[in-house]
Amino acid sequence: MKMKYFFTGLAALWLVSNLHAQGSFGEKDPVLFTYGNHSVSKSEFEYVFQKNNPEIGQPALEDLRNYLDLYIKFKLKVAAAEDARLDTVEAVRNDLKTYLDQLYRSYYDKLVLEPLMKEVEQRWMTDVRGSHILVRLKKNATPEDTLRAYRHIMEIRKRILAGEDFETVAREESEDEYVKFNGGDIGYVAVLALPFYSFENALYKTEVGRVSMPVRTSLGYHLVMPTEKRPAMGNVTVAHILIKADANAGEEEWRAAREKAHVIYEKLKAGEDFGTLAAKFSDDEATRSKGGEMQAFGTGQMVAEFEKAAYSLKEDSSFTEPFRSRYGYHILMLLNKKDKPAFGDHEARIKRQIKKDERYRIAKERTLERLKKDYAFKSLNPSLEQIVSRLDSSVYFGKYKVPLFEEQENSALFEIDGRIYRMRDLLKYIELNQRYARNKSLETIVKEAYEAFIEHALMERAFADHFPEYARLKQEYRDGIMMFAMMQDSVWNKALADSAGLEDYYERHKDQYWWKERAEIDIYHILDPEAVPVKKLKKLARKKSRQEILETFNDSSHVVLRIESETVEKGEPSVLKEEMWKSGWYALNEGGEGEELTLVHVKKILDPSPKTLDEARGIYIADFQNELEARWIERLKKRYPVKVNEAVLKSIVKKH
Repeated sequence: MKMKYFFTGLAALWLVSNLHAQGSFGEKDPVLFTYGNHSVSKSEFEYVFQKNNPEIGQPALEDLRNYLDLYIKFKLKVAAAEDARLDTVEAVRNDLKTYLDQLYRSYYDKLVLEPLMKEVEQRWMTDVRGSHILVRLKKNATPEDTLRAYRHIMEIRKRILAGEDFETVAREESEDEYVKFNGGDIGYVAVLALPFYSFENALYKTEVGRVSMPVRTSLGYHLVMPTEKRPAMGNVTVAHILIKADANAGEEEWRAAREKAHVIYEKLKAGEDFGTLAAKFSDDEATRSKGGEMQAFGTGQMVAEFEKAAYSLKEDSSFTEPFRSRYGYHILMLLNKKDKPAFGDHEARIKRQIKKDERYRIAKERTLERLKKDYAFKSLNPSLEQIVSRLDSSVYFGKYKVPLFEEQENSALFEIDGRIYRMRDLLKYIELNQRYARNKSLETIVKEAYEAFIEHALMERAFADHFPEYARLKQEYRDGIMMFAMMQDSVWNKALADSAGLEDYYERHKDQYWWKERAEIDIYHILDPEAVPVKKLKKLARKKSRQEILETFNDSSHVVLRIESETVEKGEPSVLKEEMWKSGWYALNEGGEGEELTLVHVKKILDPSPKTLDEARGIYIADFQNELEARWIERLKKRYPVKVNEAVLKSIVKKH
């Protein structure tokens, strides 16, 4: 029964999700049928028919009539749900909100996330090498300090554009503490490798050899100059030996580190084990105990010198000469190198990564600013204090209900594309989206809800332009959930609860479902034929119970016999062959030495007979539901009289 209920519910939702017509219908579009005060146009019906019957290229009149019957029933049920105001029932509202939230988020991502995904895909197979100059600026810098830093970076840019060497200027002006080691060179960078989206954009969008305009990050202002581009390199795994030297140490310390590294290098060339040397000499405490092995890394995740050396290795177990970075001297050995995977193989992970990246926040902010311009957003200077006065402590627990108040008190909040949004709209939004929030003041709740409501209203307005199907899907979800709830009350739950009605239905239809000829059988699995003599077994079977037989041959430590009892139906899969359909004993196998012997005892052949209610309860409940639904539809047709325009229906056949 539960399965019937479940699948019928799914079918209802599927039907709804496919039944609504798309697009508006012109004034000359004739009405195909009416039900009560409602009407359905010819083009609406044509659309849903074609959508749900793509295999029927040239529909016959019978095809159209069959589908029209389904569609009329659907429309009647939706009308009944509307009149019952099921959208006010809490369970229905909660279900509807869940579906609509999912729908909203999916289209939100289409507007905001998908352009970012396309951008990442375009950059996916390209690494960019670049240099930068940094003028530091605190996050909370004053406008005066910000302007001063900006003017400074622009003066630096003028020097480079006038012909001065970028690296020379970087060593003179950049406030990146590593500039004395790299002259501003940051090495190769891959998409999504940097924490700063604006910096990545400058690298990928600026021509090689050109200098970008100032780029702002949390560190300050940067000038960025791409110097090379190459195909993406994928990931590499290496083991390394580090001989540390302090970045600010004198030449003597660096010379000692270099000499020690070269001694180790000579040992490697002489055939000594890399892991053993790493464990003995490496100053990297994180990898020394693992023979120097590091986690796999990709472009832009290591300092430029380290990355260049790692990618230069071509064969597993090959190793580099000692090289210098700001951390000291390194020797690397290649363990594994993998090409960068295709973008499509990691889309789900990339989406998650983008949503955690600052580019997603920036894209949302820019999208909202653009939509405000596109749809002439105008704040009407609402009084948030007035809105706060309409809330109470129930909102802390997610139990808030919008109170009644006079229409003249329903003050305007903002305008989008000529539509005025009012206080009641915001309060309704708060009611539908409230969360447990005891740690927030009412003022904070209102301010956050107000900003979220503006975003939601702008996005839904944009969806209407960019995704015409969005509004239709919202309506389909709404109708489907409401109709599902209506079917629960009027059909499914009623069939479950009305035991007397089910008994009555069974009495009227008990000859509908019959058993075919059946056999009552016992199957004896004799695991040790020597311990279970067949003659003795057959004798016991005539007068002993199944349990008594088992106790005769088995004990707690030694099981030599298992028995299964079944009633099998002729024509259905079973152990019985055609010649076994009569009372008696039959061997299912030979039971050779050391093998199990299986016997079947056909105890009784049962003549065909009607199935009892208990034997076919699921089937009878399903049929009872169908009867209840048919009665309900007849009542709905009286409540919403249906009139079909036959000429319009036949014109659909002629059109095709």
